[in-house]
Amino acid sequence: MKIFSITIILTIACVSCQPEHATKENPSAEKEVQPRTENKPASNAEKPQIQITWLNDSVYQYEVEIREGDMHATMLTTCQDDSVDTAERALFKPVYLEQVFSIYIRDSLMAKVKNPGRAIRQKLERGTYANMLDNFIFSVEIVKGEKGLFYALEAYGGCNAACPGLEMYISKEGKMLFLDYGTEDEVYLRKGSRDKMEAYLGAELIRCSDYAIRGVSTGLPQKVDLKH
Repeated sequence: MKIFSITIILTIACVSCQPEHATKENPSAEKEVQPRTENKPASNAEKPQIQITWLNDSVYQYEVEIREGDMHATMLTTCQDDSVDTAERALFKPVYLEQVFSIYIRDSLMAKVKNPGRAIRQKLERGTYANMLDNFIFSVEIVKGEKGLFYALEAYGGCNAACPGLEMYISKEGKMLFLDYGTEDEVYLRKGSRDKMEAYLGAELIRCSDYAIRGVSTGLPQKVDLKH
């Protein structure tokens, strides 16, 4: 097993949460929580570090971290170094096998949350088949809401609206505030209440990224050399 580390600066991911302007029809957009005005890192923040560990000739893990004050979280992603055949629906490259989100306060572990995605079986470009997650959590943000700081996670299903999406909102202590997983036509899993989550934020969830004070992409940078 070979391990190497790469220190990089990760930019805030562009996610589907886009700002809305306050209107009479959208009173929640007028609440007093003030969105961020710049993407300036906190003075005590550290540069995110990626560590890649090869488990065998085709499977590897890498970890991305995010920090803000006493908050610290990591996303450990396990991948297979393959590409999905273009005839399949969810076009992932690499193939995502598992994701585990670990939450810490002052480096004390508070909770571990797995990506709840379903396992799907798809054909790879080299002709074999593999089981994989039906979504990939690509963005983690630390958000300042009306009732405190929390983590916002978003996933992509590998295709258009026919593929499942995932939203997870988790308190800094590791409590699941709201989880919504499924397609436009079917809910696979839902925990908590969207209304309560919007009250926690102090705005509509579609505006969540406006209130993020820090964010990272959990994907590997394209320039990372995976040779081992």
